Amino acid sequence: MIRNLYVLLCLLLPTLLVGQQSTDPDRWESAMQSFEAEDRENFPEPGSVLFIGSSSIKRWETVKDDMAPLSVIHRGFGGSQMVDVIQYFDRIVLPYKPADIVLYEGDNDIGQGKSPHRVLSDFRVFVSMIKAQLPQTRIHFIAIKPSVKRLALLEEMRMVNMMIEVYCNGDDRMNFIDIWNPVVDEEGKPHPELFVEDMLHLNADGYAIWADIIKAHLLAARAGN
Repeated sequence: MIRNLYVLLCLLLPTLLVGQQSTDPDRWESAMQSFEAEDRENFPEPGSVLFIGSSSIKRWETVKDDMAPLSVIHRGFGGSQMVDVIQYFDRIVLPYKPADIVLYEGDNDIGQGKSPHRVLSDFRVFVSMIKAQLPQTRIHFIAIKPSVKRLALLEEMRMVNMMIEVYCNGDDRMNFIDIWNPVVDEEGKPHPELFVEDMLHLNADGYAIWADIIKAHLLAARAGN
C-alpha cells in the first residue's frame, strides 16, 4: 500500500522541463558524429523502429536480424543515462521520424545514485518531446533489467519500473515491456547464466529472451494501430 501510494504521488508531481542537462555534454560527441556519418552514407527510412539507449542497446549486435522483417535503426551509446537521450534528441531521434522508439535507459541512472523519481521525471521529459514533435510515434520502454552486478539496487530499479509502467498504462501510444520477470528465478534474483563475465551485460541467451518479448510487443502494437 505504501509503495503504491508513493508511485501515485510521483506520477502526480509536475514534470520539470528545466535543468535537464547531459551528464557530460562532450562525452558523446564522437558517438553522435559516428551516427551522423553513418546516416550520410545510408539514411534510415522513415517509419522504422529506433532502438536507443545505453550499453544494453549498443551491445545488442543482432538486433536488426532479431527484429526482421521490421526495419531497425540501432543507436545505442554505452554508459548513457536518460538525460543524454534528451540532450541529443535533435540529432539521434527527431531526424529519423520513427514509427516506434524502443528505449532502454535508467540502469545507469540508478547505478549513479539517481532516485526512482528522478528517472521517471526525466522519462516524462523525453515523452513530452516525442509528443510535441513526433505525435504519431509509439514509445516502448524496456524495463530496467535486474543484473547480478547491481543486486543491491534491485529495489530501486523495481520501483522505477513500477512507476513507469503505471505512467505508460495511461497512454495508448506508450508501452512498458517487462523483461524483468522472464530473467529472474523463484527468489527474484537474475539468472547469472544470462550474463557475460561482468555480470552486468547480457549474453546471447539473454538477448534471445529480449528479442522474443520485444518483437512480439512491436508486432502487436503495429497490428493494433
